[in-house]
Amino acid sequence: MDVDSCFRRAASFLAHASPASVLGTLFSAGPRLNELTDIVSQVDHVGFIASPVTVTSLAPAARAAGFDAGDRTFPSTILAAELGQLLGGPAVPTTVFQAWGTSAGGHPIGVEAFVPHGITEDILATWRRSGVGAHVALAVASCSDLENVSRIIEEEGCLIPPFMNGAPLVNAAEKLTVVYGDRRRNGRTVRLEFWHRG
Repeated sequence: MDVDSCFRRAASFLAHASPASVLGTLFSAGPRLNELTDIVSQVDHVGFIASPVTVTSLAPAARAAGFDAGDRTFPSTILAAELGQLLGGPAVPTTVFQAWGTSAGGHPIGVEAFVPHGITEDILATWRRSGVGAHVALAVASCSDLENVSRIIEEEGCLIPPFMNGAPLVNAAEKLTVVYGDRRRNGRTVRLEFWHRG
């Protein structure tokens, strides 16, 4: 799928997404789902690995899809490490393109497109088909909420990716602490990213 379509699909999904709707697709109704829904403050963004493109070509595509309030790029630390682990080597230099805007309903929407460098199209296509890098990000209010999220999602059958080494990941430059949970759904891995900034 081309990046224009990815940005349009992301905007369409985010226009209607809520913590309850996202979590409800992956977890059974009950007290655990309610507990998770209470912890999550908002659906923040979606992310995906972009097909081979130049980073500068992403901004016009994002703006056309409604992510038109701003954008920026920065080097990945977290996904770069995961991609390196998948290849059995060092971190893969990867640029993160972030853009944000406002949905037609008036709430903020965000997107991340990852551009790994020096990777063949065959490998990128395999990663995209497998869902590598694709995620829905959910914001929480505190780091202690991330500890609760980790416990709940593991007990509910989510796999905490091995590259996390059993602990939340910190991106010091972005002042971001992250917990990932992977769940199989319809033959694909669906990744949830729970994050706290500060």
